[in-house]
Amino acid sequence: MDLKTSAVESIPSFASAQVGGDIPGRSYPPVTIIDAVRWAGFQENYANLHYDRDYVREQSGLPTFIASGAFRESLLVRLLTDWVGPKGRLCKLKTKQTYSTFEGDSLRFAGRIAAKSDNPEDPWITCEMQGFNQDDRQVLEASCTLLLDNSPVGGE
Repeated sequence: MDLKTSAVESIPSFASAQVGGDIPGRSYPPVTIIDAVRWAGFQENYANLHYDRDYVREQSGLPTFIASGAFRESLLVRLLTDWVGPKGRLCKLKTKQTYSTFEGDSLRFAGRIAAKSDNPEDPWITCEMQGFNQDDRQVLEASCTLLLDNSPVGGE
């Protein structure tokens, strides 16, 4: 999965973060069998549902394997941690899988800032995130707490 074209353009500072502001979205290419097998090995999750096309067709009648929910969460985490940069931190993540992602589905994630600390010494924000497939069907919803850089705008 080549993600070079989906880099986040700017890292937010606490001062620049505004409630209601958008979090830059990110799109990911279609899920492949290679992605599924690599993820299964990494996670040590060898459930046939996540990589074995024939098994899934025979046992469940689905057209192909289903991407692991944790795989999709990892793509969201990558977006968030890239966005907050090296001085930020993902503190909490809560997700709900709302629809399956199958082989060949592409994913995109977007969100907005829902709340912000009043204290620059405790520079957290909460965000509401959503994931969609290529048909604009929601596949994931999430909320998270991020700790941002509390330096002046520009991170200096």
